Amino acid sequence: MIRPIIVDELHKVMFSFKDDKASDLEGFFAKFFKVSWDIVANEFSSTVINFFRCGRLFRETNATTLALVPKKEVLMSVNDFRPISCYNMVYKCISNILTNQINDSLGDVVDQTQSTFLLGRRINDNLLMAQEIFCNYH
Repeated sequence: MIRPIIVDELHKVMFSFKDDKASDLEGFFAKFFKVSWDIVANEFSSTVINFFRCGRLFRETNATTLALVPKKEVLMSVNDFRPISCYNMVYKCISNILTNQINDSLGDVVDQTQSTFLLGRRINDNLLMAQEIFCNYH
């Protein structure tokens, strides 16, 4: 988790976003950043890399707008809304990079017998193992 972030990693994260999934607070979709990457890459990359160096974000970067989109015609409760959060593309990239770093080191922290929280491990695996052990011991 303390390794430096490289520009290639940031590029990979940015281009993994769907083009028109959700816009950020300023109304820009990921496609905007992908198409104009040659123009915005240096400033965008330096902003993200600076966060990992000093651990500080601008208030504007850390802001989130929550929109409640109705699921039904007749709204009776809060559950009838779908919450959609719009946050800055810089924030999205930072959170994805942090998630990738955690996933890379999670195997070293979580014991082999722990069957959840890791990609490829399922809680059912422990049930099957326990069933096999009990069947063999009669």
